Amino acid sequence: MDRQLRAQLDDMQMLRESIFKELRELPDRLLLEADEESKRTVRQLIGLYCNHERNHIVQVEKTRRMINGYPTEIQLLLGQADQSRGDLIASLQGLSDSQWEQKPGEDMWSIQEILDHLMDVESRLLKRIQAIAHKK
Repeated sequence: MDRQLRAQLDDMQMLRESIFKELRELPDRLLLEADEESKRTVRQLIGLYCNHERNHIVQVEKTRRMINGYPTEIQLLLGQADQSRGDLIASLQGLSDSQWEQKPGEDMWSIQEILDHLMDVESRLLKRIQAIAHKK
């Protein structure tokens, strides 16, 4: 990924983290409060925020096609990996430390153990890919 693109995505992520910080600290009772300018509730604003980005994803993909910026197969695979990680992070929103460590049953993994397992698999994957990449 180009350095300028990476920098812009980093800026976007910082802004998103600021939004998420505000939302995490917002009591549920305020989800139905409307802002003065748009008269939309916090719940509506979050929905618009998500849909707005989805709409622009289509625009980015269309623009890429129009400028012959087709992604390579590896880029498509990396995009799927990013989506998967985003889904994982979304499933962890609001999880407390005690919930992170808690096992739902005697023969079941805690979320901490699941994440440890994923890291272990990723470490092995990295070694395998490096071995192939440096074989040239």
